[in-house]
Amino acid sequence: MNDTTIQPPFSNPQPAPRKVSILLGIGIFLFPLIFAWFTLRAGHTTLSRVVSFVWLALSLIIVFATPSNDTNYAENSANQSEPAALISNEEQEVQAPAAIQVSASELFQNYEANEVAADRNFKGQIIEITGSVKAIDSGMGDGANVQFNVGDEYGLNSVTASGDESFDNFAASLSKGQTVTLRCVGGGEVIGQPFLRDCQAI
Repeated sequence: MNDTTIQPPFSNPQPAPRKVSILLGIGIFLFPLIFAWFTLRAGHTTLSRVVSFVWLALSLIIVFATPSNDTNYAENSANQSEPAALISNEEQEVQAPAAIQVSASELFQNYEANEVAADRNFKGQIIEITGSVKAIDSGMGDGANVQFNVGDEYGLNSVTASGDESFDNFAASLSKGQTVTLRCVGGGEVIGQPFLRDCQAI
């Protein structure tokens, strides 16, 4: 009787289990989009693969859910510029000096009584002056000068007002005896007559 040797059935050898090394773990933590795929190599456990790809998914969510620096900068700039504009407008309103309201005759009388005191009160100040037009003349450089009646006995004195081109156009529409109100800057006294500059019609 012949001895028959029974061969065991052929089976594929199982790959040796792999552990996630320290370097691979650091790579997965810092750059999961690249290193998570290394866990798909034969030998890595299902747990290591699940953990790696869950971390990859969370990383992508964090990246796309976080607004960019440019967006934050634009929003912050817009938020900061709006209060600055509001503050600037408020400061302008607060700092805008109140105009001194005076008639042409009152202004002349102040300078007639005491030029030094009148300069302290009116020179360089915003003045709203009202009066009757005595004359409309061309001054230096063909700019318009509007002279106000001041109620003196002989009509020799006046208050003179001048301005820019828009004021010249306004002056061209005036008539003698017309009552007008101007917003000007006090210019002191010139040749014994009060003078106003940078005038605008109001």
